Amino acid sequence: MYLTLTVESYQGSAPDAPLASRFGTAGGTIGRGPGNAMVLPDAAKTVSRVHARIDWTEDGWRLADLGSNPSRVGGRPLAVGQSAPLANGDVLEIGGYRLGVRMMTRAPAEAFDAPLGVHDQRGFDPLNAASEEGVAAALAHDPLACAAVLADSPLPGPRFDPLAVASGCADDAPHRLDGHAAFAGSRSDHVPPEQVAYVPSVRTAAHAPAGGIPHDYDPLGDIAFAPCTSAAANDAIAESAYAALLDGMGVDAAALGTRDAAEVARLAGGMLRTAVRGVVDVLLSRSALKREISLDTTMLVQRDNNPLKFFPDGDGALAQMLRGASAGYLPAQTALEGAFDDIRRHELAVLAGTRAAMQHLLGRFDPQTIAASSTQRGWLHWLPACRKARQWDRLVALHAELTRASADDLQALSGSAFNDAYERQASGFADAKPLASSI
Repeated sequence: MYLTLTVESYQGSAPDAPLASRFGTAGGTIGRGPGNAMVLPDAAKTVSRVHARIDWTEDGWRLADLGSNPSRVGGRPLAVGQSAPLANGDVLEIGGYRLGVRMMTRAPAEAFDAPLGVHDQRGFDPLNAASEEGVAAALAHDPLACAAVLADSPLPGPRFDPLAVASGCADDAPHRLDGHAAFAGSRSDHVPPEQVAYVPSVRTAAHAPAGGIPHDYDPLGDIAFAPCTSAAANDAIAESAYAALLDGMGVDAAALGTRDAAEVARLAGGMLRTAVRGVVDVLLSRSALKREISLDTTMLVQRDNNPLKFFPDGDGALAQMLRGASAGYLPAQTALEGAFDDIRRHELAVLAGTRAAMQHLLGRFDPQTIAASSTQRGWLHWLPACRKARQWDRLVALHAELTRASADDLQALSGSAFNDAYERQASGFADAKPLASSI
């Protein structure tokens, strides 16, 4: 399967030069960065460095949004991390670009390798037909050329075998074909006019009487049947696969008792699917929090990407990990270990950032800070009642200011305290032990 994206317009105008990219089942990314499968130059930066990703799944082609500005499929916007199916003829909108979608079952170059049809005569040149070899090659495609019933010679005797005639005609064909006879009408043969159209008949040697089909011939005797895998071999393969599954899970077969192997395998697969879905959801929440507080998020690179971070759902990530090694993604075991390590690091970093943000917020409501911010001076300033009233007014104004600012920007409450503490904790946790061992 192949998918081709073609730029139809940019900022409402047709492109100066054609721009298109073809994607195979391995998929690829779209963005203005040079490392993408389809690079969309954009000086206005409405297209992110890695804006979207094309994936081939068992349900068909899908587009996953990864950019800061939403992508649109058929006019419908996609949220960050959301994916949508693609159909032939769809229109994508990425930044100022409008892209057309075209799907093919095979690459265009493969069309030249299609088998010849019944009436195809590849390699026959009519200008070269005068040669003996050219005519022989051309007439070889005639289904009636080998029919003995159309020849001038009488039919064989009573033991005539039609299969023997068909097989023997091919051997005699080179002796009966005259390449120059096909163009005999275009040259002078110096014969009387009444004999110009006459072509002498070509007689062939009589075929030897065929032996016919023996009365005890078995029509199925020549068919070679493929060897069937025995039931014992199938059972051995199933037992080996079940043993490998238990070994991978670290479970002793004796601990499961007499439980059915197929039931255990189905349960293990369902548990794995649920776990991968949960990990993907947690990582998506982690990415959303980091964008909310303006922290750097993980970027898609050329190699060793974690599929749990870049696929929009758990099923797509699970399919990628089970598919096997890929240059663009980490192995399955390494991807899971890295995802859980990032989750542990994120939890501790959020705890450290929250503590720092609370300390910063309490500092802004410190009574001494509020008292020092008063700019009014005079003899009324020294009256306790007036001083406390002004401090209260300042506290009310500060609360209203923070309330308005927090509606637009969460960092207005904590400044850079949360971000600084988060990054320090996350970077310092790189060499730390797993969370379970520290509890």
